[in-house]
Parts: sequence; structure tokens; C-alpha cells
Amino acid sequence: MATNPSVFGAWRFVAGLGLGGAMPNVVAVMTECSPMRLRAFMVAAIFSGFQIGGVCGSLFSIALFPIWGWRSVYMVGLLPLLIVPVCLKYFPDSPYFYFAKNRTAQLRTVLAKVRPN
Repeated sequence: MATNPSVFGAWRFVAGLGLGGAMPNVVAVMTECSPMRLRAFMVAAIFSGFQIGGVCGSLFSIALFPIWGWRSVYMVGLLPLLIVPVCLKYFPDSPYFYFAKNRTAQLRTVLAKVRPN
């Protein structure tokens, strides 16, 4: 889509906004659904994992680019989408969602895991 370096820079800026907005949402979901005793560790793991993922992406692109070209980097970037069905199946909804929908059984189950007492 980039026809010149200025357009490329603009699209990179938009991508950065998206990634910058993703992190607070992930942290909010993690703090909402993780047990109190593990909450700080989980947030630290998310921030570390985000950086490790960036490094791994760079290493993969260095290895794949000369062999299969630039399109292979995007194909590898699609692989994490395979995790989405697992997340949808096993991750609970927000306690606020269960409260708003009056699903008390699911709310108690989630809250018992998050805050046992």
C-alpha cells in the first residue's frame, strides 16, 4: 500500500497506535482475570512477552526473508491467529459481563478463581 517513504511512515505510525492501544487492553483483561497473588507477575510477563515477541519476529524475518521473500514474514505473523479458538474456548468472560447478564453461576466460578476469599 505504500507508494513512497512518507506513506510507509504514515502506515507505520497507524500500526504503532494500534499496538500502543492493544497493550493497555491486554493488561486490563489480565488484571481483571488473574488471581490477586499472581497479578503483578502476570502483568510483568505480558510486558516481557511483548518485547520478546518483537525480538523473535525480527529473528524470524532475518531468517525467512532471504529464503522466501518478504511475504513469508507476513505468513509467519498469521500463525498466532491459530491460538484464537483456544482462547475463546478456555478464557472466561469478564466478571462485569457476567454481572450485567445476571449469570451468577459463571460469575461465582470466575470470582472464586480470581479472589478465593
